[in-house]
Amino acid sequence: MIIHTHGDPKSPAIVLLHPMLLSGRIMYEMLGQKIPGSYFIISPDQAGHGEDRDEAFSPSRDAAELRQYLLSRGITRVELLYAASMGGLTAMQLLKLGGIRFRAVHLDGIPLADSGPARRIMASLRMLVFWKKARKDPDAAARLIPYEFGRRMADQLAGLPRRSVWRIGTLCASGCAVPLEEKTCGRMTFEWGEKEINLAEGKPLAEKLYPQARIIVREGLGHCSYMSQDPGAFAQELANEIGSVPD
Repeated sequence: MIIHTHGDPKSPAIVLLHPMLLSGRIMYEMLGQKIPGSYFIISPDQAGHGEDRDEAFSPSRDAAELRQYLLSRGITRVELLYAASMGGLTAMQLLKLGGIRFRAVHLDGIPLADSGPARRIMASLRMLVFWKKARKDPDAAARLIPYEFGRRMADQLAGLPRRSVWRIGTLCASGCAVPLEEKTCGRMTFEWGEKEINLAEGKPLAEKLYPQARIIVREGLGHCSYMSQDPGAFAQELANEIGSVPD
């Protein structure tokens, strides 16, 4: 894990965990720098992404490294933990480890539920097909990615080793739900787009395991669409969310 930071280390901390094929720097450019207020923003590159060259993505290892980074700098309280999609795997492991108090936790489009062994294999196979396309023709692959940073995402995918591509597909389809304390659940927000695949199984599971959490379903939108389509408005919502959670 390569950890990027922005702002005054003495300011309240925010942690941003990027989705698959983005990076910590892109998350800061797209979202972090738009959050109003003075914060120390921590936006790491998870394994295999951005400047990190690790070939095996491991949410538990990334979470342990991030936790150690925070504690070694005396950061035991974080105002906001935001994680998108794949970043949710690392976020849930970080919450499970404990030792850090998060005022607000916002999990956007995360693959919460286990899809089962057959769908895990299919997810990895689909990832490999797209990976081969990105390596052969990044421009064509970028046109299939409906986000602002489509070309950078295609380039990131093309640069991943086959091992990581398969592992990320499998892990994302394996779900990331972990047991959490009631007081933590009350600080959590789960968000999904109405049109995304993770909603159907993720929402009922969140309601069952984390009944104190808030759930948002964005009407008419797909996977992490609101964050990518209107990052300024989304950043303001996150700032409001921090303020709305009791200290």
